[in-house]
Amino acid sequence: MIKYDFPFIDERSACGACYTSGTTGMPKGVYYSHRSFVLHTMAIHQVFPMNPSDPLLQLVPLYHVNGWGMSFAATMVGAKLVFPGMWSTNDPKPIIDLMINEKVTRSNGVPSIWISILNYLRAIDPKPHFNMKVVSGGSEPPVAMMRDLSELGIEVIHAYGSTETSPLTHIYVIKPKVLSRMRNDEYWPHRAKQGLPIFPMERKVVNEYGHDVPWDGKTPGELLERGPWAIREYFNDKRTFDSFHGEGFDIWWRSGNAVVIDEDGYMKIVDRLKDLIKSGGEWVSSIDMENYLMAHPAVYETTVIGVPYPRWGERPLTFVVLKPEYKDKNKNALRKELLDHLSSRFAKWQLPEILFVESIPKTSTGKFDKKVLRDQYKDYFSKEKINEI
Repeated sequence: MIKYDFPFIDERSACGACYTSGTTGMPKGVYYSHRSFVLHTMAIHQVFPMNPSDPLLQLVPLYHVNGWGMSFAATMVGAKLVFPGMWSTNDPKPIIDLMINEKVTRSNGVPSIWISILNYLRAIDPKPHFNMKVVSGGSEPPVAMMRDLSELGIEVIHAYGSTETSPLTHIYVIKPKVLSRMRNDEYWPHRAKQGLPIFPMERKVVNEYGHDVPWDGKTPGELLERGPWAIREYFNDKRTFDSFHGEGFDIWWRSGNAVVIDEDGYMKIVDRLKDLIKSGGEWVSSIDMENYLMAHPAVYETTVIGVPYPRWGERPLTFVVLKPEYKDKNKNALRKELLDHLSSRFAKWQLPEILFVESIPKTSTGKFDKKVLRDQYKDYFSKEKINEI
């Protein structure tokens, strides 16, 4: 038996560090204590329990907010860890082989990963059936993706967090009273919400004046958070004083997310404050538009940005990657079909310009890199271009 004498370590000393991805500027340093690591790991088991018979496929890179803390949670209970090594969303077969051969029951990953896995599984026959619960985060999972994966035995659980909060602060859990009054057509859209806060994290949603907004599922505000695994400052960074609200022990981290909370306490992100599109004085949610487009059978991936528009301030510009079987279809006809699809949910003035592309740039963590797209297409709706469209 191996014996190891553990040294005494101050639980409040730094255990690890991550840097934000820098999508709004230079990356900012976030340091985590031993204490926050342990508390965060225990909290994962509140809402996403594992036991020694639950192999975890760790798809989230460990450099991305410590792999969302999942590998620590698995280690805490002695569960097997399955690391995939190098792989690509263009060829998810090695991942699916691991899922089958290692009898994986737990995993994690951003929606683009699960979309890739789903599209591969759709194309093979016979289709394998799994017994998996997976955490999806980073962006709102498309409803069609969650529904179709569930038919293959993969339950997608939407969770929310950030580098600054270790990351987990919210997860979707269905309340019995909510389920009992829910119509069938409301079930999957409800599961796409970011969910409920995890004890003992605290949240509040405030307007531009710092006042709490009502929990009516309609009134947006900025999400503020605090708790034992949320930061109170960035490492050695004087640029970020406006990232926090309050002082002393009453410090809240400002997430930069515009959210609504319904009467049952469920949170839904409307958009990043910087990603909200203001067209003709009205707000358009890029997230809602992306999710509705993903329900169309021709769409493999899509993202929406706001681009300066001379007359209305901004206009949505949508980038669509088509599924292989649709790539040779007439693009004008497909564009009209997608706009008709959007028209059932969005007003005419909200409809975007649609561009078909081979791929969409992504960050190192698999999120769509809207910063790159906004910079590249900032002049797309110039007066000269509008005359061409």
